[in-house]
Amino acid sequence: LYQRLHTVVMQCPQGARSWTWRNIFNNIVPRRAFLALISQEAYYGSWSRRSSFFESANVSAVSFKHNGRDALPQPYQTQFVYEAGGKLDLDATDAQSPFAGFSRVVGNITNSCKAVGYRHFKAGNIVYAVELEHAETLKASEGTFDAFIEFDTPCKEAMMIFVIGEYPKTLSFDSNRQIVSF
Repeated sequence: LYQRLHTVVMQCPQGARSWTWRNIFNNIVPRRAFLALISQEAYYGSWSRRSSFFESANVSAVSFKHNGRDALPQPYQTQFVYEAGGKLDLDATDAQSPFAGFSRVVGNITNSCKAVGYRHFKAGNIVYAVELEHAETLKASEGTFDAFIEFDTPCKEAMMIFVIGEYPKTLSFDSNRQIVSF
């Protein structure tokens, strides 16, 4: 049995105030999902932009829905504060809500050797995470999974939205390395 990750990418245009993506994984709902924003310039390759830098993009709220119902008790709320040059002010920025959710989903809270600290999270590791409940936890679930983003101000540049779905123990291989079930 293996864990399978399924990554999908969609563009969010420059000037957007909100962004919605419905039925992201085509009627197969992951056990856990992670969402991150990367600038389109970095995604397609840039000498001056890192493709592993997850942008704050002045996001004010992120929410997920599973089969039309909210997957979180309330949306992740953020308040990103920028200095005059456009650099993120790490001391004034509040991203505790998505950091707590990310930490819970990946086990960062109980791990004594924390993989990502809060300051590092705000400084370019911003990942919105959600764990979805399934009746059969070892199998993929059928249904819909949607993501919604609201921006405090219009996007200054085009962004690429990454959504990574994790399907635990859904692929089984036989001795010939052929998939026998998923």
